[in-house]
Amino acid sequence: MARTDNLVSSLREIVGEANIIEDRERLKAFSIDGKKPKVIVSPGTAEEVSKVIAFANGKRSVVIPRGNGTKMQCGGVPRKIDILLWTTRLNRITDKDCDNLTLSVEGGMTLAKVQETLAREGKGYFLPLDPPFQTKRPWGIVATNSSGPRRLLYGAARD
Repeated sequence: MARTDNLVSSLREIVGEANIIEDRERLKAFSIDGKKPKVIVSPGTAEEVSKVIAFANGKRSVVIPRGNGTKMQCGGVPRKIDILLWTTRLNRITDKDCDNLTLSVEGGMTLAKVQETLAREGKGYFLPLDPPFQTKRPWGIVATNSSGPRRLLYGAARD
């Protein structure tokens, strides 16, 4: 238990008390194939993500990223989960150049929010993805190639 306490206290310094989940009941809800994380961390910036990953690497801790939690069965089964990196606070557009059809978003931004932002441009821009769940995160859509029916006209997410 001391190892977990040290893990949590160090992560608390990186992301703050409010962005750590260590309650046993809440941790159960984030289990992957019966494996429960020791702690859930919700970083708010790329710098915090970098610090969490660097810390975990130094401690040889296993980090599993998670967005909305849909399609969790599409990946491999982890042997253990020390830190679950919950990306929902990483929800900003970091770069947008609509004229050149490029857009960079953080991992926690929803597809619906991306579509809203592009619609405000007033030029008919949109991301041609139509997965079954609009709350999906774009990085999860690309990871699982869950493009939806628009792929028949525009191509799949990985295209």
